[in-house]
Amino acid sequence: MKQHFYLLFRSLLLVWAVCLSGVVFGQDRTVGGRITDAEGQPLPGATVQVRGTSRGTTANAQGRYQITARDGQTLIFRLIGM
Repeated sequence: MKQHFYLLFRSLLLVWAVCLSGVVFGQDRTVGGRITDAEGQPLPGATVQVRGTSRGTTANAQGRYQITARDGQTLIFRLIGM
């Protein structure tokens, strides 16, 4: 009986550790900035996408954007015509 309790406790501890690591290491962050050309003029309508996902946004009239991404993910910036 004592051995079964130990195995159950150990299994629950392992599941808890795996779940906690997903919360700690998989946190989303809000990233933002301003997209400009070489002269510093804003580029409204430029798109920002998180590589490998469908998550994306578009820069506003001042070239500002905000997007949510995880640590280590890559952002792709595009503007048709540039």
